[in-house]
Amino acid sequence: NDQTALMHNVDPRAQEHDSVLFHAWIKDWVQATAIILRLDGYFRRPCVYWGEEFVIDVEVKVGPNWGEMIKVKDVHSPISVQEAYENACEAAG
Repeated sequence: NDQTALMHNVDPRAQEHDSVLFHAWIKDWVQATAIILRLDGYFRRPCVYWGEEFVIDVEVKVGPNWGEMIKVKDVHSPISVQEAYENACEAAG
């Protein structure tokens, strides 16, 4: 299906404490947003602990590398994803 094909462009790179780093080859910002939403939905699943249900908040950042990333303000907006990435690249020099 289309969702499986979409995720073929995503390569998990590292897991560090509460962070997960993915590398993705993207064709456009709409595709990047679709990948982000898919991963966001996967990590934002409800958890139950001692009978209490909760959801762990997810913060999405993009950038040219793990050390130089900027938070995406609206994960549903391709423009927001593009702006965050371009700002991170500009800050990285």
